[in-house]
Amino acid sequence: MKDLIIDQIERRARLDHNGDVNKAAAEYFPDYPEEWRRYRDEVNGVNKRAGEDGEKVNAEVHYRIEYIAYREKLDLDKPVDRVEAQTKLFAEDPGLYERYRTANTVRVGKVSVTD
Repeated sequence: MKDLIIDQIERRARLDHNGDVNKAAAEYFPDYPEEWRRYRDEVNGVNKRAGEDGEKVNAEVHYRIEYIAYREKLDLDKPVDRVEAQTKLFAEDPGLYERYRTANTVRVGKVSVTD
């Protein structure tokens, strides 16, 4: 079910919103309110599970970067394309960026160091 919803949102993003997934989702869910709760529950469950462990957050980021690279036809062996995919991912999901940053920050006294 979730994949069908995502496919519909991405289709709307491509056709109606120049690739802006957030605008497409904002338009999609009012048209299909019954799917909003199921989708939100699934996403919140994934976010909660991913937020529990740094390795899980990093795995989710890696997976989503690969997904965006496939969607945008980017070559992840090229550093420029990898950075572009990562930039698009964090622009599309700022909450994931915060979880990623938190998972990869080490506190040493009053100083924090990010990997």
